Amino acid sequence: MPLQSFIPYLSSSDSMLRYATLFLLLCSFSSANALAEEDNSGRKGILADPLDFSKPPTLPKIQAPTKQQIQSSMDRGVAFLLKVQNPN
Repeated sequence: MPLQSFIPYLSSSDSMLRYATLFLLLCSFSSANALAEEDNSGRKGILADPLDFSKPPTLPKIQAPTKQQIQSSMDRGVAFLLKVQNPN
């Protein structure tokens, strides 16, 4: 449905129609942007303030893999590569 049917006085001027269309587009984008913003204040991240570089971030504690886990992972990888290797 053309914009002239919504606003009858715009049918006389092409430049008025362009400005009205631009205005409506800007309004829709600005309202969509305002609705898309999330409140991240309750969310816990690695850094409380991402721009504060006075101290390193506190990272979560993880369990390091054992030598046996690393070796078995490497063995599985080699077995996979040998299985899918092109015979020629």
